[in-house]
Amino acid sequence: DASDNALEFADNAYLRIGSGNDIECWHDGTDSNIKSNTGQLKIRGSDIRFKSGDDGETFATFFDDGACTLYNNNQAKIATTATGIDVTGTAVTDGLTVAGTQTLDGTSTQTAETLSAASTITIDCSTGNFFTLTAGQNTTFAFSNIPASGNAYVLVLQVAVATYSLTWPSAVKWSSTTGGSAPTLTANKVNNFVLVTSDGGTTWRGSANTDYAS
Repeated sequence: DASDNALEFADNAYLRIGSGNDIECWHDGTDSNIKSNTGQLKIRGSDIRFKSGDDGETFATFFDDGACTLYNNNQAKIATTATGIDVTGTAVTDGLTVAGTQTLDGTSTQTAETLSAASTITIDCSTGNFFTLTAGQNTTFAFSNIPASGNAYVLVLQVAVATYSLTWPSAVKWSSTTGGSAPTLTANKVNNFVLVTSDGGTTWRGSANTDYAS
């Protein structure tokens, strides 16, 4: 259309390039499409930006010999650096494996998992490392989803007890300072237990700080 200084195509009219229709561009009446039928689809440039219509919000930017950055609501959130990535905000992950040294700058917190009182309680180790319990009866503990052998896992259990007893799996080994047995608890006190395993739960090393004021 010379009056618009534009090449105009109707919906579902294809712009095809290459002897074998190697790349196609078209609008299907709803969506715009770019399709590469042969080889890789390469977008080349030293300054590439993905933006919303009419040069609005930025979705992503890519710079030659520089950062690649992803945006949320026009705010930069993830950017590559010469040594890795830079995340702005909070990273929420379903899991995290770190190969190498970890450096934390700031406070590291974990939600305290509250256990429901019962005669038998199985602690699901996949849900965290810190658990709390207000015992309402004599309680026997068990563990599930323990990290595989070779992975160190530390479990902290804070228990408030009245006059009830706690029974531990035979895999839990206690310090000689308590005669190799679980510590004797005082009624109506709060007790902190620390259990460590690195062999998938075959052996737990237990220690306790007991008789805190409730």
